[in-house]
Amino acid sequence: MISNYTYNGAAVPVKVKWQSSIDPGEHVTFINKMSAEGWKLVAIEWGARFVFVPCWPGEYLCQAAFTVKNSGFFDYDKYQRIAEMLAESGAEIVAQRNTLGSRCALYAVRKASYGPFEINSDIDSKIEDYRLRRNYYLSFAFCFLAFCLTYASLATTSGFPWLLGLPWLCLALSYAYPAQKYQRILKRLKAERDVSEV
Repeated sequence: MISNYTYNGAAVPVKVKWQSSIDPGEHVTFINKMSAEGWKLVAIEWGARFVFVPCWPGEYLCQAAFTVKNSGFFDYDKYQRIAEMLAESGAEIVAQRNTLGSRCALYAVRKASYGPFEINSDIDSKIEDYRLRRNYYLSFAFCFLAFCLTYASLATTSGFPWLLGLPWLCLALSYAYPAQKYQRILKRLKAERDVSEV
């Protein structure tokens, strides 16, 4: 969908894409694909609506960093620290609007002419980032599964409609998928670290 949008004080044509994925890793792949086609990410709205403005094909690269605490809540200090580091390297922080307090990642775009960039470059910081990602998604998966089981137990004891638990099961599975993926990445990174330490 292409419409007009105000960007840097001017009305520009934009392309809006919706994403059903909740995984920042998949978002980065999608955003970089859009950049290769000549679209620069400028905003994320409602956590699923991605707004792009025209650019030269491949002009920008995107990366994302997880910005939650061990508790799973948004870590403002970490967000600010990473945002400042990225700004010094020439990256732009992508605006996130109307996230309803569920922002879990910082997205940054930088001109490809500066070369590829990584937010977590050493193996220990990558392991910590993926551990936080896994724990974040696991905690939500278990929470939604608990709701599903609660509905299931109500259905068996009181004639409560068991289908009302189905959306919670779907949510649990949608959060379990990235958790499982990040667990595999963590295992691989830890094996790499063990080999490099030998």
